[in-house]
Amino acid sequence: MKSPHLIHAGLLLALLALPSFIRELRPWPLYLLVPLALYALVVAVAPPLRRSVRWLRVGRFDGVVLSWMAAIIVGSSAALVLWFVLARPDVGELTDKIPHVGPMQLILIGITFSLANAIMEEAIFRGVFQEALTAEWGPWPAIVIQGVLFGAIHVQGFPHGLAGMVMASAYGVALGWLRLRSGGMAAACIAHVCADATIFSLLVLTTSAT
Repeated sequence: MKSPHLIHAGLLLALLALPSFIRELRPWPLYLLVPLALYALVVAVAPPLRRSVRWLRVGRFDGVVLSWMAAIIVGSSAALVLWFVLARPDVGELTDKIPHVGPMQLILIGITFSLANAIMEEAIFRGVFQEALTAEWGPWPAIVIQGVLFGAIHVQGFPHGLAGMVMASAYGVALGWLRLRSGGMAAACIAHVCADATIFSLLVLTTSAT
C-alpha cells in the first residue's frame, strides 16, 4: 500500500496539471486556487486522507526561528531588488495586470496578492510536497527536492530565466529549512508574504515610472 503522504502529493500534482488542459484555469490565482480547493475537498471527504494530514500546523517562534526568518526576509528582499536593478528585466506582462487605481486600493491589492500567493505556494511546496518527500527520503533530501521544484516553476516568474530559477530554488530550500526548524508553516508563510510584497512593490514602482 502506498504511503498516504505520497497519495496526497500525487493527488495534488495531478490536480495542478488541470490548467494545462483547461485554458480558463491558467490565470493567477486560478491555476493554484482551483487545484488546491479540489484537493482540500477530496481530503475533507476521504477520512484516511483527512487523518493523514500532518503538515497543517502553525509551528513555534523561538529565538532561532525568529532570527532566521528575519534573515531570510531581508536577504530575499535584497536579492530581488538587486536582481531587478542589475538585470533590468522586461516585466511589462506583469505590470499590465496591475490595475490603474489609487494608492489605498493598490495597497489592498498588494496585501491580497502577497497573502494569497504565499499561502497557496507554501501549502503546495512546504506543505504537501515536503511532507511526502520527508516521509519517503528524510528531511534534508525533501528540503532540497522541493526547493528545486519550487525554482523550476518560477523559470518564467519574478525573477525569471536561469538566474531566477536558481534564486527561487535557493529560496525554496531556505523556506523548507525554516518550516523544518519551526515545526510548522507560519514562519515560512510570513517570510514568503514579505518576498511577494517586495515583488509587488517593485512592479508598482515600475508602473509609476512609465
